[in-house]
Amino acid sequence: MKKALVFMFWILWGSAASGSVLDLDSVLPGTPVPIAVSAGSLTATFSSPDGAVFTILPSFFSTISGNVLFDGDPSPHTLDIFFSDSLSKLTLRFALNAPFSGSLTLRAFEGGLQGREVKSETAIGTIPIGGLFPEGTATLESDRFDTVELRSVATDFGLGNLEATEAAAVPEPNSLFLMLAGTTAVAFEMCRQHQWSRLGLSPPAGVLPATQGSPVASFKRENLETS
Repeated sequence: MKKALVFMFWILWGSAASGSVLDLDSVLPGTPVPIAVSAGSLTATFSSPDGAVFTILPSFFSTISGNVLFDGDPSPHTLDIFFSDSLSKLTLRFALNAPFSGSLTLRAFEGGLQGREVKSETAIGTIPIGGLFPEGTATLESDRFDTVELRSVATDFGLGNLEATEAAAVPEPNSLFLMLAGTTAVAFEMCRQHQWSRLGLSPPAGVLPATQGSPVASFKRENLETS
């Protein structure tokens, strides 16, 4: 009975969150923003309010392989990432054009850049052994967000592939009410049948006749008749 109820509540609150890797290697080097990268049903669109200032390049950093999305001009710029579905977690590797160390700030929004800001994180980059530029990992985690803004105090910054965890689906109010009502009714019936079985009794005649033909009632009745 407990397993059945757990399964019902799993359905009630939506499917489990799923992870995706948004691979920049799928984009040709030399391609400027705006760029769209997809993994399954999730799409990330990269753009900048400053125009086509970020470009896909082969990585020349120590801890990032494959392609990177890099801002290579002398002025600092902002990078915006718009996701087709809401996320609960985002992780990325980054690199900075700075002499010793630097930081990258990520701001998460729900409902676009004009929506509600839900989280802000600042990650520090340091020069790895044998490396030339500060590098690091940034992680942003919140209940739900669909847009991320990236800024750095460094002159330029770049980033590698993104690991995105989609937020679990939330049922609509009408569906939620119907599933909750159904779960309550089934739980009540299963508890009542369990009590009858423990006492070695058959269901009283005339009580909730609609349940007498249910799979649960039929299963319990067959067990009582053969015991």
